[in-house]
Amino acid sequence: MSRKIDISGKRFGKLTAIKEVGTKNKRTMWLCNCDCGRETIVAYGHLSSGHTQSCGKCNYEDLTGKHFGKWTVIGLSDNMYVSPKGHTDLMWICECSCDAHTIREIRGSILKSGGSKSCGCLFKNEYDLSGEYGIGWTNNKEEFYFDLEDYDKIKGYTWHKDKDNYIVANCVTNGKSSTIKMHRIIMDVLDNDDVCIDHIKHANFDNRKSELRIATNAQNSCNTITPKNNTSGCKGVSWDKGHNKWEAYITINRKRKHLGYYKEFNDAKLARLNAENEYHGEYSYNNSMAIE
Repeated sequence: MSRKIDISGKRFGKLTAIKEVGTKNKRTMWLCNCDCGRETIVAYGHLSSGHTQSCGKCNYEDLTGKHFGKWTVIGLSDNMYVSPKGHTDLMWICECSCDAHTIREIRGSILKSGGSKSCGCLFKNEYDLSGEYGIGWTNNKEEFYFDLEDYDKIKGYTWHKDKDNYIVANCVTNGKSSTIKMHRIIMDVLDNDDVCIDHIKHANFDNRKSELRIATNAQNSCNTITPKNNTSGCKGVSWDKGHNKWEAYITINRKRKHLGYYKEFNDAKLARLNAENEYHGEYSYNNSMAIE
C-alpha cells in the first residue's frame, strides 16, 4: 500500500493545500486556497507536477456581455473545466438568442475559437408540411419523410443521415452524449432496447409508419439487404466451385440451412425465394419478388 503524503499548508504557485477531500478517478483530491481568496479542489498529481498553480480565475478576460454567434455570455460559472492533464479552462454561463433561450455552460476557449455558436438552432432542419406527409431536409439537403401527426415528436431535434442512411440526432442526456434514431421516436420505443424497428422496404430515411413495423431481432435480421460481398446478385445464392453448381441456402435462427445445388442460377434463386416464403414470411427481403 502506498504511503499517503500530507501536503497540508504547502504552497503550489498561488495555491495553499488545506486538506484531503477524497479521491476522483483514483486520484487524491485536495482542497486548496488561492491567493485571490477562492477555494478550489485539485488532484495531488496536478499540484506536485506544477500543472495547476492557481484557481484559474485570478486573472482572466471577462467575457460577460460579449456575443459569440447566437450566444450571449451572462456571467462566469462556479464550475471549472479540468482536462485529464490538469489544464483548466473557465466555464461561462451563456444564453442563446433563439426562441428557446437555451442556457448552457460553455468553456471560454470554445467560445473564443468559434467552436460553439448556438444551442444547435443554427442547424435546425427545414420542413414542408403542406402535403399528405411531411418532408424534412438535413443540413446536406438530404430528404427524409414522416407522417404529419409525428411532427411534434421530431421537431425539437437536429437530424442528419448516418452511414447507413438512418435519420439520427445527437443528444446529451444526464451529461452523456448519445445518438437517437428518428424511427424509434416515432414508434415510441426509444427507451426499449428489446424491441427492433424494421424498415419494410429498406428506405431508412422513410419514417412514415406505413413503412415501419415492430419486429423481433430474428425477424429484423430476416429483412436484410444483399451483403456487399455477394457476387451472384441474389441473397442466399452463391457459386460452389467444388460442385461446379449454384448453391442455395437460408439462415434460420442463426443456422445456415442448405437448400440444394443447381445447374441453373434461376433454379437456385427460385429455391431461395420459396424458402424465404416458408421460413421468413412477411419479413423476407425478397418476398415481394414474383416467383414463377
